[in-house]
Amino acid sequence: MCLVGFVGKTTLIALMLGCGVFAAMMFPSSIALAGDLSPRNKRGTAIGGFNVFGSLGFVAGFSAAGILSDMYGYCSSFILGGFSEILVALVAIPFLVKLGKGIGNSQGGKG
Repeated sequence: MCLVGFVGKTTLIALMLGCGVFAAMMFPSSIALAGDLSPRNKRGTAIGGFNVFGSLGFVAGFSAAGILSDMYGYCSSFILGGFSEILVALVAIPFLVKLGKGIGNSQGGKG
């Protein structure tokens, strides 16, 4: 999404459609993963927390984008959004690797 501020109208439409399609494909699997990784008696809490913080992210993101757009132009809001997603992914990778190793060990080597 970092490219959104630097492309033309047709490419922008294609990028936004692509992002929507990939987000629609990602959301159900993310909810399922949140449920699968939580204990059975806390699955509702885990999925609820996933939805709450996702909604808070939308509110904070739109608010920050609006403020940045007013102050520096719309391009800056897309750049910040793209770089923040990259940063969150880089921070999450070590936790996901550790989580994956824990899941592999808990299965006792069974495939």
